[in-house]
Amino acid sequence: MRLCRFLEQETSDMSSGRHFLQIPGPTNVPDRILRAIDRPTIDHRGPEFAAMSLEILTGIRELFQTRFPVVIYPASGTGAWEAALVNTLSAGDEILVPETGQFAVLWRKLAERIGLKIRVLETDWRHGADPEAIEATLAEDKGHAIKAVCVVHNETSTGVTSRIGAIRRAIDNAGHPALFIVDTISADHDINAYINMLGQGGNITLAGAPETPLAVSAFALLFGRKSISGSLIGGIAETQEMLDFCGEHGITADVEIIPIQEINEAYERMLRSDVKYRFSIDMASLETD
Repeated sequence: MRLCRFLEQETSDMSSGRHFLQIPGPTNVPDRILRAIDRPTIDHRGPEFAAMSLEILTGIRELFQTRFPVVIYPASGTGAWEAALVNTLSAGDEILVPETGQFAVLWRKLAERIGLKIRVLETDWRHGADPEAIEATLAEDKGHAIKAVCVVHNETSTGVTSRIGAIRRAIDNAGHPALFIVDTISADHDINAYINMLGQGGNITLAGAPETPLAVSAFALLFGRKSISGSLIGGIAETQEMLDFCGEHGITADVEIIPIQEINEAYERMLRSDVKYRFSIDMASLETD
């Protein structure tokens, strides 16, 4: 009987095939990367590591098509948000943020923490940003106090998508000079659609390396004197400065911590839309009965 219970427990813990993560992100690690990881760690002070580092640092220049040293700034989408804001706006500037979901909320909070003034367009989180509401708000802004309109294209927390082209036209119809900053992190998009939204002499700056080469329409660039550029912003010093700032001001992640024993209740709350922040499981609860 003991053997039967043991076998029953063992088989109940077994998965019925290979686990495949199916969420917007993080994504699955490619097999070739997993195979590369499954090797003994080499000495980071040894000659093999030194030679490999020099080869990478030299070869990466060709990848980014530059003759200058390249520093890669690893960051989540939050890093892209911050880079977009601090390189185009100044503390005290006002921005317009349609609240279409949790990621729009987080972008707004980041903007507040770097000293920007926020004007929020609230929604029911079941629809994308309303171009007509944006146009009306900008039309009322006679003094052009609003310096940018920040929109999340594909809001993965709610599953809604905003009509970026329609919003671009709404800004133009209002005759407003505000910048149009779009979060396209989780959107599978054709870059030519964004090039077409640029004005004369406009520019798109890539703050990360795309997974596959971009298919760009040369005519879209030539006839509007438009351009595409790249930017790798930040480094170790800047990252440490950001961490120190968060520590001094008590800035932490917006999550709701739950014990593993309450995971079913958390799931039921999700079904009822009774969720404000992401659930994070307290791993220490695994040790309790």
